[in-house]
Amino acid sequence: MERGQGIFEPDALVPVQFYANFRQGSAAYPERRLMLAVLQDALECYRKYAFARDNRGRQMFLEARDWIFSPDQRWWYSFENICEILGFDAAYLRRQVEEWHARALADPQAWAQSQKLPRRRVRAR
Repeated sequence: MERGQGIFEPDALVPVQFYANFRQGSAAYPERRLMLAVLQDALECYRKYAFARDNRGRQMFLEARDWIFSPDQRWWYSFENICEILGFDAAYLRRQVEEWHARALADPQAWAQSQKLPRRRVRAR
């Protein structure tokens, strides 16, 4: 091999290898917080837009649903990889999402009531 030949060739890592160090220490704390935020946003979009009638809301729901239920592990911020890194059971979370959706379909009035969040006044400092 010529000297320096491998320098400019891309390194290939699978997501599990890349994030293996996340399980130790706080060196990856910001990345873990970002992953948690991505997961939380997807779950909130799924719940909030599950019965949306407008195109934008429907699209938000479909994107969240597709991401949550995708078995793809090839990209770092996939549902599977985020759950793995954060220590969540992906199958369990999916079951909970499915059960929530079934309950919401069975009782639309209860679901509509759950969407009415109490309003709080927030004062600026």
